Amino acid sequence: MKQTADRVAVVTGGTRGIGAAITTTLAREGYHVAAGYSKSRAASEQFSAKLIADGLSVSVHKGNVGDPGDCRRVIEEVLSLHGRVDVLVNNAGITVDKTVRRMTVDDWHAVLRVNLSGAFYMVQAVLEHMLERGFGRIINISSVVGETGAFGQANYAASRNHGKLCGPGLHRHRHGCRRSEQRAGAVRVQDSRRPTRPTRRGGSGRPLPRRGRRLLHHRRRYPGQRGTRNVT
Repeated sequence: MKQTADRVAVVTGGTRGIGAAITTTLAREGYHVAAGYSKSRAASEQFSAKLIADGLSVSVHKGNVGDPGDCRRVIEEVLSLHGRVDVLVNNAGITVDKTVRRMTVDDWHAVLRVNLSGAFYMVQAVLEHMLERGFGRIINISSVVGETGAFGQANYAASRNHGKLCGPGLHRHRHGCRRSEQRAGAVRVQDSRRPTRPTRRGGSGRPLPRRGRRLLHHRRRYPGQRGTRNVT
């Protein structure tokens, strides 16, 4: 049965780490959040049950962002249940850390397939719906590693420097759709295999900086913005 929510957000990788914090933040701000996950169904359902018990509106959806068909299926599932998608947060990401000498071609493509191509597949899956409605917000969670690089993370660095993924390199529209890129630092997650050092932004407990949070508001024009030139 379709349940139309006032505002609906899709967060890929939305049940763990930074994604879980984004899901919680958006739900507390009144969104119904469709949080995506690829593994650990029990843990994902436990996460959503906790938020629902707190009076928040959350659903979880299993899918593989590295598969364009699966991306379309998840978006269609959310639309059939809730009638709309206002916000897409491309957060899902994986790591396969090895030096370039030891990294295989499969290791390289596995990371880019999820972290980079997955974001593109999700944008393609939801873009027509947003353009038809005349409103949409797309937020890409990238990484400081995409700019600085890191030892043993050549594939991850390449995959997380996708600020122009939904910018001029795709298309420019005047149909109410806007995009933003937010760079995160290192954050320890439950099944992390090695210790990480949280950076100021990654460990701040605020998954979306003020610029990213302002983008979510249902407004066509922003302070200081002369026109309504929108970027997907």
